[in-house]
Amino acid sequence: MSKSSNDDSIAARTMEQVQQGIRKHGIRAKKRVARITRKDVANYFKRNAFVILTMMGVILGKS
Repeated sequence: MSKSSNDDSIAARTMEQVQQGIRKHGIRAKKRVARITRKDVANYFKRNAFVILTMMGVILGKS
């Protein structure tokens, strides 16, 4: 086996591991998003109401 062939196989394995990690991360993210409930969204907006209203005021004030 030549050195370049060995380097190519190492690079291929590394790329495959990176792709597999990205796929796993995507699957976990999809599951987290699927578990979001209406109550979770309402709680998010309640916790961040001041920031959201401030941003809306700034945006509307500039137009």
